[in-house]
Amino acid sequence: MGSDFMISTFPYFNITDSHQDQFAELIEGLPKKSTEDFQEYFGLDDEDEFNIADLLEDIVAACSAKCRETCSIYAHDAQGRKYELNVTGGMSYGDQPTDIMPVFERAGFFESVYDLAVEFAVEYLNSTCDVTVEEVSCNE
Repeated sequence: MGSDFMISTFPYFNITDSHQDQFAELIEGLPKKSTEDFQEYFGLDDEDEFNIADLLEDIVAACSAKCRETCSIYAHDAQGRKYELNVTGGMSYGDQPTDIMPVFERAGFFESVYDLAVEFAVEYLNSTCDVTVEEVSCNE
C-alpha cells in the first residue's frame, strides 16, 4: 500500500450568529439529492442521517481552527478579493493525516456552503473592526 498526500481547506473568519443563521438557511434549502450524496460519501447510514446541526458544528470548527494541525494562507476569490484560508493535511497511509481533516471535508462538501464561507472570509479580512477570533482546539 502506498501513501498519498491529502489536503483540505476552509475559509477563515469569525463566525457570528447571523452567519450561522445564513448557513442554516442555505443548508435547509439544499436539494435532497445533495444531502443523499453527502450521506453516501461519508458512509452515513439511515440511523446517522444528514443532520444540519452537526454540519453547522463542523463549519464553526473549520472556519476558526488554529492549531498545530492547521495553517493559514491568503487566497483570492474569482473577483480577485483576498481572504484567509485554513489548510490542513499531510501524508496518508489509508487514514486521515490530521484529526481535524474530516471536519474540513464535511464543512466544505457543498459548493454553495463553501462559497458563502468565502464571502464571509473576504468580509472578515476587509473589516476594520477589532474582532478577536475564538480559536477552536483540534482535539475537541
